[in-house]
Parts: sequence; C-alpha cells; structure tokens
Amino acid sequence: MSSFSASLKIDDQEYDVMSCNYSFGQSTDEKGRPASNVQGGNIFVQIAAHEEDALMGWMIDPYKKTNGSITFKRIDQDSTFKEVQFEDGYCVGYSESFNSTNSSAMTLSLNISARKITVGSATHESVW
Repeated sequence: MSSFSASLKIDDQEYDVMSCNYSFGQSTDEKGRPASNVQGGNIFVQIAAHEEDALMGWMIDPYKKTNGSITFKRIDQDSTFKEVQFEDGYCVGYSESFNSTNSSAMTLSLNISARKITVGSATHESVW
C-alpha cells in the first residue's frame, strides 16, 4: 500500500489521482553539454472516471486553457509532501479506458500542456 495520495484540482473540482508524471529535459551536444533551453510543460495524469463531463469539454475546446494543481500528500502524516501548480494549461490528450479486472474499472487519462509549471519553489515557463 502506498504511503502517498494525490489529488488534481481544476476549476474548483477535485479528482483522486491514480498515477501522474511530468518531466523536463534539455538536448545535449556530442560532449554531453546542454545544447538547448529546458523543455517541458506536459503533465500526464490518470484518474478514476466519473459521470461529470467537464474534462471532456476542456479537451474538445482547442482554445480553453485553465489553471490547476496536483497535491501529493503523505497518508501517514496527513501533510502535503509536494504541490505541482500549472497555469494556462490546455488538455491536449484525453482517453477513457475500461478494464473489468481492475479495482478502478474505468479510468480517465489526461495530457495537460501548460505554459507554466511550478513544483515547490522551482518554476518552468515555456515561451509560446
């Protein structure tokens, strides 16, 4: 059993997170030195599916951007471990999956492309 839990908050709605990942990187030259600006800004998150369709509406509107956050909590201490905040996020990927053998039979996966991501005190801002 995990000692962490996470929640995704978008437009005053909160969702339990099943899995999440985000990353940043730079291209390197042949000697391994940084050769580009830092790239990043995509957050992949999986939540249990639900009846509400606001997230689908976000996906099908190519101009809708929103702010949100993912909060990771320590279950045993009931305290916040880390928070990821994003600004000007577009939903650029949306899929629903069904698996009857899983404890969460229906899941929803999102790919969020955000202009600005803040993890703790570190901020990455993409120039669009």
